[in-house]
Amino acid sequence: MRRLLLLAPLALLALATTSPAATRTYSSYQLHAAIPDAGSLVRSIDVPDSGPVSFVAVGVRIVHPRDADLTLTLIGPRDSSVLLSARRGGNAADYGSGPRGCSGNLAWFEPDALDPVSTVKAPFAGEQRPERPLTALYGEEARGRWSLRVDDGAAGARGTLLCWQLELSRNVRSHVRASGDGVSADLSFVERHSYDGSLAIAVRRHGVLALAAPISRFVCHGCPASGFDTVFADPLNVVDLDGDGEPEVLVDLFTGGAHCCFFTVIFRWDGHGYRSSVAFWGDPGYSRRDLDGDGRPELLTADDRFAYAFTAFAFSVLPVRVERYDHGQITDVTSHYPWLVRREARRLWAEYLNDHRSREADVRGLLAGWLADEYRLGRQDEGWRRIEAAYRRGELSAPRVDPVWPAGRTYLTALRAFLVKTGYAG
Repeated sequence: MRRLLLLAPLALLALATTSPAATRTYSSYQLHAAIPDAGSLVRSIDVPDSGPVSFVAVGVRIVHPRDADLTLTLIGPRDSSVLLSARRGGNAADYGSGPRGCSGNLAWFEPDALDPVSTVKAPFAGEQRPERPLTALYGEEARGRWSLRVDDGAAGARGTLLCWQLELSRNVRSHVRASGDGVSADLSFVERHSYDGSLAIAVRRHGVLALAAPISRFVCHGCPASGFDTVFADPLNVVDLDGDGEPEVLVDLFTGGAHCCFFTVIFRWDGHGYRSSVAFWGDPGYSRRDLDGDGRPELLTADDRFAYAFTAFAFSVLPVRVERYDHGQITDVTSHYPWLVRREARRLWAEYLNDHRSREADVRGLLAGWLADEYRLGRQDEGWRRIEAAYRRGELSAPRVDPVWPAGRTYLTALRAFLVKTGYAG
């Protein structure tokens, strides 16, 4: 039951991505390569990008009824090799899980994984540390043919290599560039597993260098810029946000973590130099949309304060939020777009009607987000009547819902207080 609608641009899914990134993924694509019984199989990936390796990880998807038969080895372009797994897993089956191919859950060998492969149980679906350190390959040239060798050391059981992938970072400085209306910007970074403070911005206005500094000078406290390769397809943009003829420079970043956090550093020209501000989006991110057709983009996001407030993240609903940038200030202008709120409220209520009879459905987050929309539309009295009816039907109480979050009558009290605190209710 999907709950949270992410408004940020979708993660880049391209295999062997060619856009600048801290870590690039190269794939064998879909394989169906038989592993010879009591024999060896080698499959290779050609890496076109040059530079000394600064990080490497290997993902594999193998089906085999007896993992203890198998030994996996990564071989670099200069024939250096690292032993990944040596006949581990006992009589259990498979490396990775789920769909049989690159879309499944691969078993990843990571140099900084907490658990060594010797202590992990098959099907090795998460991250594990290989038998020998992958750091032995650091400093070697990345460009060339990388190979995975699978050795089957015992007869009597056959398996198949379905997919393998290579994650690489290189110790080189890469650039993302954008320009418009006389302003050009260059975002540069050293391509490591994480950016390690190497992100830097340079802005030229009408050909004159007006800003050159590390991004770390401008990010909010507690907002380390860990990356953008799997977050924003275009992390650097030159856009006139406030319609004054002077474009702003936007750097879209991500702090890292399972659910957090997106933020944007915005640089504006004040007549003397560039001043910065930070828009913090949290989990949902944002997108630029010209909602009223005036040529000036609005910033469409969702209210991150609702995440985890009444239920688990997967069941939280973050109500729609529209913001506008004007000369360094960001203002909530959601009330100017009631049609957008009405559309979302209809969708959320339809989802509630579809789900609420199920004993497995936790509707607390859904109803909280929906009621926030109803407040925006001035329909809170009818909204509360419907939520009280859901309470009387036992939809908001244990044992149906997890009492770790507010449940029953406590939920109603907490929801009222929360809507006041967040400004939805007066």
